Amino acid sequence: MVARQLSVYATCPALSSHEQSDYIRRVQEAAVWAERHGCCGMLINSDHSKFDPWLLAQLVLANTSKLRPAVAVQPTYMHPYAAAKIVVSLSLMFHRRIDLNMIAGVFRNDLAALNDDLSHDERYARLAEYAIIMQQLFNHGSKVTFDGMYYQVSKLQLTSPLAPALCPRMMVPATSAAGVTVCNQLDALTVGDTVGCESRPAVTNRVARGQRIGLIVRPTDAEA
Repeated sequence: MVARQLSVYATCPALSSHEQSDYIRRVQEAAVWAERHGCCGMLINSDHSKFDPWLLAQLVLANTSKLRPAVAVQPTYMHPYAAAKIVVSLSLMFHRRIDLNMIAGVFRNDLAALNDDLSHDERYARLAEYAIIMQQLFNHGSKVTFDGMYYQVSKLQLTSPLAPALCPRMMVPATSAAGVTVCNQLDALTVGDTVGCESRPAVTNRVARGQRIGLIVRPTDAEA
């Protein structure tokens, strides 16, 4: 039997309208707490209601020594080259891996505001192209050329390619057939329940699996 390693990611606190003045301190405290209690990383979500995830990633890196930000990356927000450059810059600044939670976009109002009218499966097809370009930029010292349906690049290159130990781990929600397909394409960590739905393709054995869990906690055992 092969032993499996368990990696635990905490979640960055959400920004609420009535706690904006105290938000940075809460993120710093959450990051320090997560590292102290053995978490390997912290998931940083991204949508219109959130603080910029890349700035939060820098805040997490600056206030911890080992914790890895796992930044949610939404193709609608920026070109894959721009996202890759930010990842490389942060990794080289702090000599730490930046993990990536690749998301296709969930909230219809957010997508509509950006005039993104692709269907669910089309958004996942775009996500696959986006992530493939990023992977090639991270893993190749050479120039990247890609001719897809949604992205085309020609001889694109990062001036400071990452060392293998700093290359991001990609995660993809796998709660649909389209999500599982992208996980398999990217050899990414699948996040979400993929069991018990015959309409979904099988997750390949080489792909690591993850599961979201929620904990309700209080300061003391008695209160909990």
